[in-house]
Amino acid sequence: MAIANDSDLNTPYSDGWWLVRLYEQLREQQKRCKALRDRYEGDAPLPFVSDIQKTAVKWFVSKSRTNYERIIVDAVLSRLRIRGIRTAVDDDEGGDAEAFQTWKKARGKLFTLDVHEMLLSESMSFLIVGKDTQGRLLVTAEDPELVTAICDPADPYRALAALKLFHDDVQQADVAYLYLPGRLRVAKKPRKRMPGSADVRFNPRAFDWDDDIVNDAGELVYEGASGPIDWLQETTDLPAAVPVIPFFNGRDLAHARAYFEPFLPHIDRLNQQMLQRMTIATIQAFKQRAFKGLPKTDPDTGELIDYDQIFTTDPGAVWNIPETVEIWESGAVDTGPLVNSYRDDVKDLFAVSGTPGY
Repeated sequence: MAIANDSDLNTPYSDGWWLVRLYEQLREQQKRCKALRDRYEGDAPLPFVSDIQKTAVKWFVSKSRTNYERIIVDAVLSRLRIRGIRTAVDDDEGGDAEAFQTWKKARGKLFTLDVHEMLLSESMSFLIVGKDTQGRLLVTAEDPELVTAICDPADPYRALAALKLFHDDVQQADVAYLYLPGRLRVAKKPRKRMPGSADVRFNPRAFDWDDDIVNDAGELVYEGASGPIDWLQETTDLPAAVPVIPFFNGRDLAHARAYFEPFLPHIDRLNQQMLQRMTIATIQAFKQRAFKGLPKTDPDTGELIDYDQIFTTDPGAVWNIPETVEIWESGAVDTGPLVNSYRDDVKDLFAVSGTPGY
């Protein structure tokens, strides 16, 4: 059944209501996290140039960017390590060690590194806890461009509902996973992905709930992907939980910031200074010359003189000019002060960001 046909779509806290609200939050989250990820991957916005110049000098301007975002993140990321796990179980002699072994079997080192990297570079990340087809613990690090959650205001680390929206290349369908306390609701839309169309848009009229289908005789014809998550309630007396854990750098998801985000004006200023220095150095590589007193016409023939043909820049060229003609040549600009001021600004960036500048 199409989600738009659900009678509870506009009813607060219903499945359809959660799905629509989570998608609206995910769209805003995607824009912000993508801009931060682009910076971390070395694709920061270009320093300012006029619209007329932008196309002509884009290649040159792009060379002025230095990826300080990655330096700031990697300085912290390379030092983060999981040394042990402490459980909250009372009178448990071996619980901590067993929990650490479980974490290692679930490939904790891999998903922890991914979670930390996305947390520092994109301001947030997520873990989804589940089980594989053989019943073993399965933990995956999730990109904030695919997953979002609405958390309890009193406990920002506890998700009330979560959404994962992605394209499944195997099923050739867009898939939405709606995680609610103790259960999972799945919606799908068949679609073949075209090259360059990785973005998934959600429309309640196009997505259908993937629920069980029963015939008129009451027999199960199709077992849908939606349903309760039984293992969440198997051995605990706690209320059913959402198996999505948010990680964020800040007070909560709404105020999360990438580790380098407070220093973006400083980084942009450095890129602008580098562009100016490169421009000066490039222009100086081609010195300008001027001649004073050259005649416009040949005194013998009276024809205009083509000085472009006479004054060639060939290393073997010889210029024969009248004795009274003066030659002017542009001088060199000392870029030493520019280099020194740039270096001082880099030191200031490392100081305010707490980054060891080797």
